[in-house]
Amino acid sequence: MEQQSPNSHASNPASTSPALPDWVRLQKALSIESERGFNNIEGHQQRFSEFVSSSLLDGLKVLADHFPSSLKEVNKWQVLAQQFDQYSSLSFPSVST
Repeated sequence: MEQQSPNSHASNPASTSPALPDWVRLQKALSIESERGFNNIEGHQQRFSEFVSSSLLDGLKVLADHFPSSLKEVNKWQVLAQQFDQYSSLSFPSVST
């Protein structure tokens, strides 16, 4: 029988239980987004900003459920997730080489 990682829901959007972010997928998404010029690229299932925001929101649900005393960290994750919701409306200055 195949074992699933605790973050396996990140690759299976049909799963309903939140999990901590899949840090490897987030790192890959950040690398690709930066390589492509920060254009909020479309991934397999959602845009970059949607992926990061939903990953962070799932993570904060886990933190709040399992570590209720970590309110400060939960609030930081929530603010960051909200900022990624606005990512597509940001404009980035052109970088001259």
